[in-house]
Amino acid sequence: DDLLTAGLGAGSGDGAITLERAVDGNPGGVPDLLQLHADGPVRVQGAVGATQPLDGLSVDGATDVLFEQAVHLAGNLDIQASGVVEFRGPLTLDGTAALRIVGASQVILNGVVVGTGDVTLQADDVQITGPVQSGGGALTVTTRTAGQAITLDDNGAGLVLDAAELARLTGFSRVDLGDSRTGAVAMDAQALAAVRASFRDQGIAKVDRLKQDLGQLACSSDKAPDAATVARIQAEALASVKWPAGAQYNGDWKAGE
Repeated sequence: DDLLTAGLGAGSGDGAITLERAVDGNPGGVPDLLQLHADGPVRVQGAVGATQPLDGLSVDGATDVLFEQAVHLAGNLDIQASGVVEFRGPLTLDGTAALRIVGASQVILNGVVVGTGDVTLQADDVQITGPVQSGGGALTVTTRTAGQAITLDDNGAGLVLDAAELARLTGFSRVDLGDSRTGAVAMDAQALAAVRASFRDQGIAKVDRLKQDLGQLACSSDKAPDAATVARIQAEALASVKWPAGAQYNGDWKAGE
């Protein structure tokens, strides 16, 4: 059987899951998957995929999740945890394999290499202590707690990513900070420079998207714009409207007008 499971899941009362030895896949055959249905902390003491990468690993129902050594996967890594998710060794995801961590109080990454798969981190604190290298996937960072701010500043509040951490992010085609639940996203000049240096153009996604106009800056701020700024934003928006020539407001629907 190439599907290995452990635990009965959240609410089962079966406690912690600890894997003391290395876990490897088998070459060829059906995909090698590891599923950990936790009801408490998960601790993986041995290396994962050091000899043969696993084709997927998932953890759900966990409090803290700790990988003490290197993790190498050829498939997705999906973790649902309410506590600290920490990788003390490097994490490598091949090809289109994606990393998804949701619900965590804190995520600690100590060196990550991903192919073209996306990276999604939902936590109230993210620490990036080693390089995080992508082959062109997207990075999404959101907060677990609704309304919590994301700050790209050495001395900010909320989920803080400082300039040194941002500089460790390389190769991503797109970065999304926050969602409809997240509070304001604030960025200082040093952090902005680090972000610009960490990302590259790919296809229609250009690095110049990181340059915010006045309206975007106002939306990203944790303070409401003053009346003069509001008037300027409105004036610039109206000036960008291209009115139909000759007062012909009804276009040719066959031409998609």
